[in-house]
Amino acid sequence: MRIGASLVFLSALLSLWASCSMRLRPDSSVPAIEAGYPTAEASVFGERFRGLNIVSAPKGMPLSDLNFTVHGYFRGTVRVDSENCQISHSVRYDQTGPVKVELPGVLEKNCIFGFVVSPELPDQQSNSQIVHSLKGVLAVRIDDKPDLAWLGSRAVFQKGFSFHLDLPLPDPPILYLVGCGKTVSQSKSRVMVSDLVDGRSCVLTGFAAYGVEPDVLIDILAIKYSEGFVEVPHPSVSWTGDDKMCVYADEAVSLLWFDGVLFNGSSGCFRASAGTVVRGLTVKGRGFVGVVSERGLDIL
Repeated sequence: MRIGASLVFLSALLSLWASCSMRLRPDSSVPAIEAGYPTAEASVFGERFRGLNIVSAPKGMPLSDLNFTVHGYFRGTVRVDSENCQISHSVRYDQTGPVKVELPGVLEKNCIFGFVVSPELPDQQSNSQIVHSLKGVLAVRIDDKPDLAWLGSRAVFQKGFSFHLDLPLPDPPILYLVGCGKTVSQSKSRVMVSDLVDGRSCVLTGFAAYGVEPDVLIDILAIKYSEGFVEVPHPSVSWTGDDKMCVYADEAVSLLWFDGVLFNGSSGCFRASAGTVVRGLTVKGRGFVGVVSERGLDIL
């Protein structure tokens, strides 16, 4: 009982501190959500991701089995919409942390879910800076051919972007992709994605064939964001002699979280161990999510 009471007191104390003394730094960037750049953090099937993800699941699976959670900041609303699967769902939350999203229905066809996190600061009226919403995209495809290998890729890009598909065989395949209003058929595994996507999030789907029949099924979830938008640089880190990690983020970063402990500023030091999650956020929705490892800080 004493531990529970102490935790309640600590939570209340942190909330009081946040509401009384939080100072937000300006960010001269266009808001990430307006630029079309996905920065919301989420988890599906136990896998943490930031911005975009694509997964496969069997037809008829309850969507609640996705174990879909979205990371919320302070208090606010998480909204999830899928136009092609006719789902619209919202959840209110009241503290920083993962927000469970119980999507209704079952998986009857491939779905693209857009989700938006809208934080509300405790002392928003006393701040001249407004914390903007963060967006993300999750695509769920039906795994209707489990005997074939599947490659799911994701791409966030600007004009002129291409990337190499990590196919299992070295020989140049016949690559066929369709979606986003375009069709591509080629004999190389490097794809000029920016020539295929017109600015919205969409999925390119197809296959790679090393012979007559398809050998690898392919889905690429892609989104093109506004030219000129730049995400904040990855933070630098250093270690102190007492096993503390110090994180130094871009000066536009207002808030840092170390496994849920809030630092108001762009730098801070904390006792770290493998698996500790570090988050940074600007008022325009830019930022980073990193996980402490033996290498330092692995950015998602």
